[in-house]
Amino acid sequence: MVRRLLIAVEPRLLADTLARALGGDYDVLVADTATWHTDPATAQHFDAAIVTDEPLPEATSVDRVLVLAAPSPSPEVGVLRTVGGDRTVAVGGLSALVAALDGGEPPAVGE
Repeated sequence: MVRRLLIAVEPRLLADTLARALGGDYDVLVADTATWHTDPATAQHFDAAIVTDEPLPEATSVDRVLVLAAPSPSPEVGVLRTVGGDRTVAVGGLSALVAALDGGEPPAVGE
């Protein structure tokens, strides 16, 4: 079964880079952050999402949301949102992003 990933991050170059890097593991939808709240294409279910802007559009459901700092407090810290709650996680690199998305969560900041 193909896992679905929503990417809605700024800058767009980062979104495109993440899509290329993760496209082998996910069916990726890159949303334009200027219009993604009103884009009906984003109103569906995703296994994971990487975003820099919240909240998610109405009718969009996601199992794991990784919120990247834009740009503060630090570009290497994000918030992982799951049904179990929110955790501040290290996101300093592609392997940390993948670990957060796949459930092999990176250590919480301060651990």
